[in-house]
Amino acid sequence: MQDFEVTRGQEVTVTVTADGNPLPTCTWYHNDKPIQVQPDRVFIIDEGPTHTLKILNAELNDEGQYKAVIENSMGKTELISQVTVMGKRIFANEIVRIY
Repeated sequence: MQDFEVTRGQEVTVTVTADGNPLPTCTWYHNDKPIQVQPDRVFIIDEGPTHTLKILNAELNDEGQYKAVIENSMGKTELISQVTVMGKRIFANEIVRIY
């Protein structure tokens, strides 16, 4: 998997494809903790051999290591991606008057 660098508020989409017989399952982890789906923000989509983790409106605490554990009766493999979330830059425009 590739690493990602996003700005806070952007979308993060991580996709892995794992084919096999039997078809492997995919379990997602963030910093070694199982990811919990959040109906309005965090989605896990499994479509056959394609497994997608989608995070809407990335927050600073979404930063870290994401791991997809692909597993079936024939074995297991782990794929890792690092996600960096940068804060939005805020520019203050202030008029300064010099007398």
